[in-house]
Amino acid sequence: MSDPIKPGDNLVVSEVWGWGCERRRQIVVVERVTPKGTIVCGAWEFSPDLSIRGRDKRGVKCERCTPELAQQVEQENLEREERLRLLKQIGEVDWHTLNLQVLRQIGALIQPSH
Repeated sequence: MSDPIKPGDNLVVSEVWGWGCERRRQIVVVERVTPKGTIVCGAWEFSPDLSIRGRDKRGVKCERCTPELAQQVEQENLEREERLRLLKQIGEVDWHTLNLQVLRQIGALIQPSH
């Protein structure tokens, strides 16, 4: 049997974003555990079995944070930040200034393969 969850422990909360097309995970710190066993992490509240409490339960999962899981979550967050930065950078391109050869190369990269 695993150790009971206590204040200061880290948990990983996963929730679905963007119409269910993306699952985001974050590490949260247990702030307190109530006498009835409710685990409080900021706005999140979980039952002792780590199931979400409250009205909007869909798409939210919680699990104990292991070193391996923490590393995975950190890597996912770094990749998400890089993706957002690149999308912003791409959005600022003045496409009309690019020559035809460059546009063809870009088109070849983003063209869906059949």
